[in-house]
Amino acid sequence: MSDQDFLLVQVSTLSAIVLLVTGAAFFQLKPEHLDGPKWRALLGAGIFGSLFGLVIINAVLPFRIEGRAAEAPSWLPAVFLVVLALRSDRATMIPFLGKFLRAYRVASLRRTITQSHRRLDKLGADGDTVEPLSQE
Repeated sequence: MSDQDFLLVQVSTLSAIVLLVTGAAFFQLKPEHLDGPKWRALLGAGIFGSLFGLVIINAVLPFRIEGRAAEAPSWLPAVFLVVLALRSDRATMIPFLGKFLRAYRVASLRRTITQSHRRLDKLGADGDTVEPLSQE
């Protein structure tokens, strides 16, 4: 595979990841999940998708294309730590981008809590409802 083809694959993979994460946020986040304007959470979703996509195209994609999936590089644990930092609240501490990432993380966590309450209410089909946790 030539360098130009590989660059095309990287750019298309990154674009697809950003579009998927931003599109999912656009359709899944409702006004009750948001603290501020929706564009802030969508921008945070785009930033999150691009950071996550950069990890994918630089750490996973070269090994999948070359077929060296059995050979694990020595820096692979560092990649897992970066992914964990992105999925935790550590990514919200990035200067200038943190407030957008925080808006996306808060909205997605509120959506997860809302879905969990709905599922718990469905499980309590015999009349028992689950009370939401108090927010203190």
